[in-house]
Amino acid sequence: MKWTIGIAATLIALLVGAVVRAYVIAQLWGWFVAPAFHVPEISMSTAFGLSLFAGLFLPPPQTPDTTGMDTPELIGKLVGLFLGQLLGYGFALVLGGLAHNAAS
Repeated sequence: MKWTIGIAATLIALLVGAVVRAYVIAQLWGWFVAPAFHVPEISMSTAFGLSLFAGLFLPPPQTPDTTGMDTPELIGKLVGLFLGQLLGYGFALVLGGLAHNAAS
């Protein structure tokens, strides 16, 4: 039962992270790349594909050291990593929006 919940939570976190990342990429593309290079805006599915493609050229993420952690501590660490990623995407979107509005 514990593993089923853990796997479901992981899949949901991956899905949410992928959707948020694709949204941010699509927005930034529409604000900066499309007008600068006179190319069409992209959909979220295209942004997701670009994200996967770009990820092929990046080193794999380092896994946190979980030796000696009990379950609540491990969950807290993983939730913190997930929220940190979402904050990073949000920060990129906010900064991009400010630059977009300043350029308009």
